[in-house]
Amino acid sequence: AIKVVSEQGLSVASSVNETFDPSYQKLTFHTLNIVRNGIKINKMNADKIELIRREEEMDRAVYDKSLSAVYNIPDVRVGDVVEYSFTIKGSNPVFNAHAFGNFYFQYGVPVKKFAHRLIVNSRRPLQFKAYGDTGELTESEAGTLKNYEWVREAVPALLKDDMLPSWFNPFPHVQYTDFRSWQEVKSWALRVFDLKESDDHTLKGVIERIQHKGKPEEKIKECIRIAQAEIRYLSFSDGIHGYRPHPPDAVYSQKYGDCKDKSFLLSYLLNRIGIESSPALVSTEDGQILNDILPNPWAFNHCVVQFDFNDSTYWIDPTLTSQVGPLKDYLFPSYKNALVINTARDGLDSIPFGNKRSMIKVQEEYSMDKVGGYVSLEVKSEFYGDEADDMRNYFQTSTKQQIHKNYLNFYARDYSEIEMKKDVEFQDNQAENVITSTEEYLIKNFWTLDEDRRKTASTYARVLSSYLSKPDTKLRTMPLAVSYPLQVTQTIKIRLPEEWTVDDTRNDVESDGFVYHSSTFYNNKTITLRYFYKTKTSFIESARAIDHINKIDEVLNDLTYTIYQEPADRGNPKNKYIIIALMIAIGIYVARRSLR
Repeated sequence: AIKVVSEQGLSVASSVNETFDPSYQKLTFHTLNIVRNGIKINKMNADKIELIRREEEMDRAVYDKSLSAVYNIPDVRVGDVVEYSFTIKGSNPVFNAHAFGNFYFQYGVPVKKFAHRLIVNSRRPLQFKAYGDTGELTESEAGTLKNYEWVREAVPALLKDDMLPSWFNPFPHVQYTDFRSWQEVKSWALRVFDLKESDDHTLKGVIERIQHKGKPEEKIKECIRIAQAEIRYLSFSDGIHGYRPHPPDAVYSQKYGDCKDKSFLLSYLLNRIGIESSPALVSTEDGQILNDILPNPWAFNHCVVQFDFNDSTYWIDPTLTSQVGPLKDYLFPSYKNALVINTARDGLDSIPFGNKRSMIKVQEEYSMDKVGGYVSLEVKSEFYGDEADDMRNYFQTSTKQQIHKNYLNFYARDYSEIEMKKDVEFQDNQAENVITSTEEYLIKNFWTLDEDRRKTASTYARVLSSYLSKPDTKLRTMPLAVSYPLQVTQTIKIRLPEEWTVDDTRNDVESDGFVYHSSTFYNNKTITLRYFYKTKTSFIESARAIDHINKIDEVLNDLTYTIYQEPADRGNPKNKYIIIALMIAIGIYVARRSLR
């Protein structure tokens, strides 16, 4: 039941929209009324209910085939209460009649009353866990049925802070499950992931080709390449296939699959070449807190692969862009915990952190023939680890025109009269997984005259600034997410046509979330600016967030460096001065170079 308290609320309350999966569910509407001045007006009209297939994740190549039953109610007014009732009958057969789920007790809007009731067979043992204020639980029995009921009234709206860690859920809720342990969830997964070998001759031929790769590591890397590069990501996740993978031979033949299809195929190939391997369920959002929640299959939203090689355990995500370089350096995101689908281990496995390296090194060199004239800018950037993987994907999927436009406009934010002297060049060191790009520009307005007729020029460590994120909510009650691990080094050199007077400087800033160092030194007509930024953790507690945000502002205010030359009519024309100008106003945001 929804009460319309303003004109803005009419658009929400005037439309009923309920979603179901037609492969195993049936939706039935029972009542649909408007209560106006205490009088119920029946608005139910089954002929006006439209079934719409809304694939809300098409941009991610995910199709769940669910349907939305939509009914736009006529003549809803401010002050009305819209109330309706419905039943969704049917459960996904892949779960073998297991019961688990969540009840929520607070939204982003005020709620007059929450009343959740769960009715189960009294012989079915359930576990419950409450997070936050969920009201009181009352239990009762009627025959063979047991009732669990929670009521919470006059609940205010809960407004979230922005930039929250993915695992942080501020909304009060109750979790329930009839799975007694993660080991029992694993037993369920073993039945869903039927690990019988395929007899398809196509895969036998593929495996024979892999065996001819020579060294064991090269064979493993070829299996990974097939899963990552030859099988495009496409998910049809309706019904049981939201959890059960397709057979490896079918995935290879159709050349597409989702995370579990690609993982199942990769695990199959590795096992066939003698590498002990298993699919593993992970959560891209809640991995850090899996040990704190009740065991259930909904805890996972992604599938990867785990295998043993040379007395080491490796983790591979086959949905990532094709990876290169030494196997030990392959990126694996920090999913923290996993449910490995085999009989060798019990419960959850901890995923050690350490083979995810995000590092960028950038050197910008400004050179000129005279003060006040045109300036040449040469840029060399090196990308390591997952940054190299992203860059490789960028230049393989973008046209030369798109790349040039993005690169040129990145520096045009600082210098409006800039042009590209030559095409951007990329070098791909796949043996070490390092991408190097080089750029050359001509800047016509590097120098400007200020109000005192001084020739003035500024540089800005824009690449580094694009990795510095600040939340809109500064006074926080919730933790703040930090991009981790991340390391950015930016060096700027200004080569002058004559000797200047320059003071060396150094600045150090550190918060709970990062360390930052900058320095300036002068030698042989060259000013060298060095900037270093490295994150220390993936999140900041709310009590320490304001210090972290203030320290980010300190860094942003340190990224601009300004030089000027006095006019010749003001004393000795050879007397040059250098100053550091803190010109970035607090609150300005700068966009990262759009390379992803």
